[in-house]
Amino acid sequence: MENERVENRLEKFLKNLRTDSTRKNYRSGIISFIEFIYEVEREGKRATKAENERFFELADKYLDQERNYEDDLREFAVSLQSKPPMTARSYFTAVEKFLFRSGIELKARTLDDIKGLLPRGGAKGVEDEIDKETIDKILKHMDLKGKSLILTLASSGIRINEALQITLDDINLDSKPPRISLRPEYTRTKMQRITFISKEAKNMLDEWLNVREKYIKESLNKNKGFVKKGIGTKKAEDDNRIYPFSRSVIDQMWEKALSNAKLLFHDKSTKRKTLRIHQMRKFFRTQLGDKVDIVEALMGHEGYLTNAYRRYTNKQLAEYYLKNERLLYISMSDEDIEEVKNQLEKKFDSETKDIKAGHTKNADAIGEMYLEIKGLKKEVQKWQIRSDIMKKKRDRLKVERDHKQSENERLQFLEESYETLIELLLCEDEVEKDCINI
Repeated sequence: MENERVENRLEKFLKNLRTDSTRKNYRSGIISFIEFIYEVEREGKRATKAENERFFELADKYLDQERNYEDDLREFAVSLQSKPPMTARSYFTAVEKFLFRSGIELKARTLDDIKGLLPRGGAKGVEDEIDKETIDKILKHMDLKGKSLILTLASSGIRINEALQITLDDINLDSKPPRISLRPEYTRTKMQRITFISKEAKNMLDEWLNVREKYIKESLNKNKGFVKKGIGTKKAEDDNRIYPFSRSVIDQMWEKALSNAKLLFHDKSTKRKTLRIHQMRKFFRTQLGDKVDIVEALMGHEGYLTNAYRRYTNKQLAEYYLKNERLLYISMSDEDIEEVKNQLEKKFDSETKDIKAGHTKNADAIGEMYLEIKGLKKEVQKWQIRSDIMKKKRDRLKVERDHKQSENERLQFLEESYETLIELLLCEDEVEKDCINI
């Protein structure tokens, strides 16, 4: 029961950390502290299962003891003088946070004084320059999964821990360029973003996906043996990640490739490799860096994410990537690059022609509209003239009609007068006859 309690206390702290790399670094720091306090040493470079159980037990023992924690941390800080400055600070931070989470809180001023005992400066190490030729040499000594991973890292700018979390649902190989959608839970900034991979990386990824299922089955069979021997944990059979392996597998693969390529060198002061896998991000930034805000946003640097995604649409980000994609090619021949360049130039010329044709069509349409409007104006003028003529005709007809009506009235008067005159004449004749008879 005591061992179970010890494991829960320390493992719970480690499990609550965000990333595998942080978990690994903190674990190393805390174990180094326990080794220093109790003056124990492991047999080899890596602790065995039994040794790990012993360290968990001692960590729990330390938390339960009444100790002078300030003195322990001060002496531990002095013991780290032989470590590289960044490693020393990482180890000290791990112990500080472990104690704090376990209910042991020291004054801020005391901690600042103790941290002053740590070795100063940045990483006193040397990094060799990494370029296309160097990456190409390394790729020649990697298997399919390694080649696919390195080309994905170099052409997308994503972090290694992000690459180890993306699933088959997060990548669209049919889009141009192929697009990776990084979910918030994958990223260090906890912000969603997209990035892209090159045609070269896409081709290698297609090949890897063809054998990925076979790799998973073989890994599961191999893992069963490790689990039986108590030196491994059971792997998930439904692992949907594109790269279904751990960071330690990648580190071993990288070191082996460097060694076979005769490129494995270590810095004398830090003992770190002079070529490291995280330099793929540096390669990406250097090759694609003429628009800093776009490149940094694709890489996931927090200060650029919001502004870049506010200023550029996903389509514009893709267009920028396609325009500069050839700069990220590693192993493609000059002929392949030239062909891609020609395809891009043809596409650009075609789009330019379409734009010009569109302008021409618009100009023609505007010209036709102008002529049509001009014609309509003439028609309106004609109808106006016709309207005036018709009005004049109507006025004249009215006059004529009025005149005709007047003529008719006159004729009627004359007719009536004539009839009256006839009647008078007839009456006179009758009177005359009467007179004669008398």
